Amino acid sequence: MQPNAVHIWCLPFSAYGAYAAVNARLLSEDERGKAGRFIFECDKARYVTARAVLRCLLGGYLQADPAELRFSYGACGKPELAGDLTGRLRFNLSHAGDWAIYAVSRDSEIGIDIEALKDDTPWRQLVPLVFSANEQTEFAAIPFREKPTAFLRGWTRKEAYVKGCGDGLSLPLDAFDVPLGSIEHQEAVCVALDSSLSSGWWLHPITPIPGYIAALAVKNRSAQISVHHYRQTSSPGRLDYIRVFP
Repeated sequence: MQPNAVHIWCLPFSAYGAYAAVNARLLSEDERGKAGRFIFECDKARYVTARAVLRCLLGGYLQADPAELRFSYGACGKPELAGDLTGRLRFNLSHAGDWAIYAVSRDSEIGIDIEALKDDTPWRQLVPLVFSANEQTEFAAIPFREKPTAFLRGWTRKEAYVKGCGDGLSLPLDAFDVPLGSIEHQEAVCVALDSSLSSGWWLHPITPIPGYIAALAVKNRSAQISVHHYRQTSSPGRLDYIRVFP
């Protein structure tokens, strides 16, 4: 990958979920153990597929066997490459509904999140809990019919930033500010108590999947974003026939 490049990959579960049992062979023992703890088969299939595709993506970039990749996890669960490949790539993933989305970078810390657009999100109850005072003021001025979408924009942007930082639940969601409207250029994530103080992270506009809200946070203002769609190249659904070299 070129310096400053961030590649976004979109995966439709519908194309691969039926092959989860076959593609599970790419997973590590601990990943298969986690898959076995899902109650519903559809959730298990999506987890297996998402992890198998992650391995295929990273293996494609690194020209490495996807099944041989090893991961380590930060205190709050952020995955990283381990072993001889430690630090070679930064990556993050999220999934919602029938889609998974991945972000890959050579040298920039990144976080990504996705949510399905829907009108029944309980934003009235959640806004006071997750939005900062500045964000609540901005949200109050948004027309009522636009509030569900504005809430999901804020939610996904906050999740992307927290995931990128690797701080998990240790970082209160109301401790920083994100914009709630549409963005056409990169926007800074700011410390809530001083909106002039940047966190060093930037939100980059992405709209890769119709009917979904996605957010990308990058610790790099000049990141160059490109969007790709993951498709099989031979036998449908079987990841052993897929090689990805963006």
